[in-house]
Amino acid sequence: MSETRKAYGPEERLDTYEVVYKMTNLIGGLRRGRLSATARLYGTSRSRLDSILKRAAPAPTLDTLIIWIGRLYRKTGVKVVLTITPDMRIYYSIRDDKDEKVDGVIIKNKTDL
Repeated sequence: MSETRKAYGPEERLDTYEVVYKMTNLIGGLRRGRLSATARLYGTSRSRLDSILKRAAPAPTLDTLIIWIGRLYRKTGVKVVLTITPDMRIYYSIRDDKDEKVDGVIIKNKTDL
């Protein structure tokens, strides 16, 4: 293992699968035939997004997720607000221009620490 991997291992990585799934679902990206368009909107490949949604690939890091959120806002007007607390909880709020909204929290498992 490299020194970087030891210092910033999987225990420090936040679970962002749920936020990506909820963002994709709100814009209709989970419907049949829409995954490629949604992946282009995020700036990734269809197979990568599909793997993330199936939890087969590692969850996007926070910096990647922020890039996806910025692109989503610029291209569709969907606003995503993330609040990350010191105890590694992620509170999220996803709102579109038609006042559809999704709010939630991701709590890190005690066994993950």
